[in-house]
Amino acid sequence: MRPPRYIVELLVGLVTLVAPVLASLGGSRRVLEGDYARALRAVVPTDRGEWILFVPVAASAGICEEFLYRGYALSIIGSMTGSLIVGAVLSSVAFGIGHAYQGKTGVIGATITGFLYACVFLVTGSLYPCMLGHFIQDMAGAAVLSRRLDDAKPAAATSG
Repeated sequence: MRPPRYIVELLVGLVTLVAPVLASLGGSRRVLEGDYARALRAVVPTDRGEWILFVPVAASAGICEEFLYRGYALSIIGSMTGSLIVGAVLSSVAFGIGHAYQGKTGVIGATITGFLYACVFLVTGSLYPCMLGHFIQDMAGAAVLSRRLDDAKPAAATSG
């Protein structure tokens, strides 16, 4: 749990936001209706009170998941196999599987994102950039989904 050597290393964790945020802002837009929209509404904050509760949850996820998957699993698997690359790949796959509740796309996305965070950890030697990036990624993702859910409400009301 050492801090980054240089302050700029803390910002390296934010690099992992580029691909997921661009993918969520552009590209294919999944229709937010039916069971999928109901499931999202259960976890995505939509008003001030929910956001107040969501922020510590997102911080906890960023801290705990990075400690578990990058700090512990990557290091242990890397030590057991003699290869940090194997540790990075297998801990990233485990991270992806841990997001199975998000469906196939969520598992694939979390695996890729997990591998990006593993690379950040290996380059910087610190979990802090990963934790910060993970927290901001969760906040940005929730903001994008919250907006999409709001945009889907009028369409659902007029089509139903």
